[in-house]
Amino acid sequence: MSPVTNFNSISDMVALSTACDADTLPLSPTFRNAGAMKQDALIRQKWNKLAFIAVNQYHLHVLNSKIGLHMIRKWLAAALIACSFQAFSLQDTADLEASSSHYIRDDLFIFMHTGPGRNYRILGSIEAGTPITVLARDNDAEFTQITDNEGREGWVESRFVSNTMSQAEQLPIISEKLAESQSGLQAAQSENARLRQQLNDARQQVSKLTTTNEEQASEIVRLTAKVESANKDELVTWFTRGGMVAGVGILLGVMLTYLPKRKRRNSEWM
Repeated sequence: MSPVTNFNSISDMVALSTACDADTLPLSPTFRNAGAMKQDALIRQKWNKLAFIAVNQYHLHVLNSKIGLHMIRKWLAAALIACSFQAFSLQDTADLEASSSHYIRDDLFIFMHTGPGRNYRILGSIEAGTPITVLARDNDAEFTQITDNEGREGWVESRFVSNTMSQAEQLPIISEKLAESQSGLQAAQSENARLRQQLNDARQQVSKLTTTNEEQASEIVRLTAKVESANKDELVTWFTRGGMVAGVGILLGVMLTYLPKRKRRNSEWM
């Protein structure tokens, strides 16, 4: 066994690799003579070997740690996916009832057996999205007895049976509903635009009628004032004329009083 494997920790390896740098290795005080230089060279060579082994061991340890961590992550992810799929399957199979509204799940095909188990003879395969009729269930074996669209009767695993339509079956229905919704939306938008136009026309008509009404009200006020003024003028005219007539009468009366009276002849009495 290599002596490097006796290191207590990774920090020991790193410390050794740092200490083995050529500029930091301990040198002999007598390096000026040839013997000391040879001894120093041997010491450097040994230290370099130990440093190379320590660094390689450190890198190997780090690599093993990364691989181990990666493998642990992969195992945890696989276990999580398996548990999620199992829980999803159990949730769907718990809701299954004996009816014709069941389908084979998408993106797979399954085998139909003559009995509730994989050890029974295989009758054939069923593609994903195939509509089936559920006849019975074996909760212990987790198998469901069905009849497919071809009239075949057999058993399939309950986790592959769903009471939801497949995506292939849902797509035409959803597309048709979407087209109907879009058509209805366009019709509603057209009707909305028509009603908005009618509303704008009605508002303009109301505005015109309001303006006309205001103009007519102003005209009525003006004509009323004119009639009142004419009535006043006529009344003044009549008063003036009456005053003039009265004045002329008074004047004539006064004038008549001052006119000389003629004497009567005696012959008129005889």
